[in-house]
Amino acid sequence: MKTLRFVVLLVALVATTAGLAQQQPIEVWRQNFTMGGSGDFAFGASLNGDGSIIVVGDRFPNATAAITKFSSSGQQLWTTLDTTIGTISFLGHSALFGDGAIAWFSGSESQGWLNSTITCLTPSGNWVWRIVVNGLFYLGRGPTDTTVVAIRSGDAPVAVIIGRSGTILRQFPVGEYAGSNISIRSFGSNLLVGAHYRNTTGAKSFYVAKYNVSSGQELWRQNFDSMIRGFMDIDESGNPFVAGSVVVPPNSRLKFLEAKITSTTGAIVWQEESVGPTNPFQNWVNGITVSPVVNGKQEVVMFGAVGRTDSNSINDATYALSRRASDGQRLWVMSWFDNSTSNVITGGVFDRNGDLILVEMKNSPNRIWKFAVPTLSVREVGGLPETFSLSQNYPNPFNPSTTIKFEIMEATKVHLAVYDLLGRPVEVLVNERLTPGVYEARFEPKGLASGVYLYRLVTEKSVAKRKMLLLK
Repeated sequence: MKTLRFVVLLVALVATTAGLAQQQPIEVWRQNFTMGGSGDFAFGASLNGDGSIIVVGDRFPNATAAITKFSSSGQQLWTTLDTTIGTISFLGHSALFGDGAIAWFSGSESQGWLNSTITCLTPSGNWVWRIVVNGLFYLGRGPTDTTVVAIRSGDAPVAVIIGRSGTILRQFPVGEYAGSNISIRSFGSNLLVGAHYRNTTGAKSFYVAKYNVSSGQELWRQNFDSMIRGFMDIDESGNPFVAGSVVVPPNSRLKFLEAKITSTTGAIVWQEESVGPTNPFQNWVNGITVSPVVNGKQEVVMFGAVGRTDSNSINDATYALSRRASDGQRLWVMSWFDNSTSNVITGGVFDRNGDLILVEMKNSPNRIWKFAVPTLSVREVGGLPETFSLSQNYPNPFNPSTTIKFEIMEATKVHLAVYDLLGRPVEVLVNERLTPGVYEARFEPKGLASGVYLYRLVTEKSVAKRKMLLLK
């Protein structure tokens, strides 16, 4: 296993704001893995309370559903297989109880999901109980630590609350139709559901709805027309975030769409559209994950793949895009292709420290990655600003890091970046709208040679710059 921290530059790490390179995630570790076969598929990533990660998938040859667990440091701890040949398991097919036990769905699509099962596993991967179900179900955390939620896909979908012992505690209808890739999130006494439906023209679309678990009442619903593949996650306040692939007429290309929804009314807070670096080729979403609050800020990451050719998905490259949760501003983009037949991110989750776990499905072995993401915001240090100013960094000269202090007198868009003496961008430290105040930004260069560097502060009305000296 690699423990060296370095920026992934396999093919591209792209993020632009006014033409400058943004800070990028730094690799903490990566691990190749299989599920015991030679062509396994890996899907999803769920975070357990102890920091361990659960991934589901299919073992090949002799297709068999599989589930595997990793430690917080990336060590593969165990793999458990379904006993029935022909079963599969994919995105949304695992959920966690509060004590670390795992609910896991597996079934056979070729048999119309008849006799599919939901199994409970101990934190060490041993079977506890198994429920036989007739249908395709998706799983999510329940409203309490001793429950999980299962929703049946298809016509007349039903949400089922399952207790820790395997007892069905409650069930209620959720919409008129729910297609594949159902996202399920619980928040207090409410259930947030993201699922596909057919719009008035019969086209596949996506919706997010909020239900009261006790009454089963739908509290609100927000539709995303022509989103043929969508996913949903929530923040610590229960606000849903959506990421999906939207059809673009007339040639049915796919673009990315992301949105934040307020939990109280279902209204859209912000909505952003984008395309990958290979536009106009396909842009394919496999999920979305919301970070914990870090330094008072929060980000949301959409992940999946972008097509590298116009033929089909066989030449996909990985793709992950981060936005600031509060207003949707783009923070960074990460993409790579390593000459495999296809590289696709199929799972992603933030750990409790704000580091990002990504699962990459490729032509065996698969890979699981951990990245340290850039600091989301400058730190406000208090005090009343007296004027627009950019202070000399301290310490100066410096090694390995230095602090840059600045003041702004009014609310404004702030851009603080570091350059070499030729004017080439080195790193963006701040790129956001700030209220009046006194702020500090930390610069900790990696891989830079000793020498003089410039840093430049730009607001909507003023510009200032200074020099600093890095000594190694």
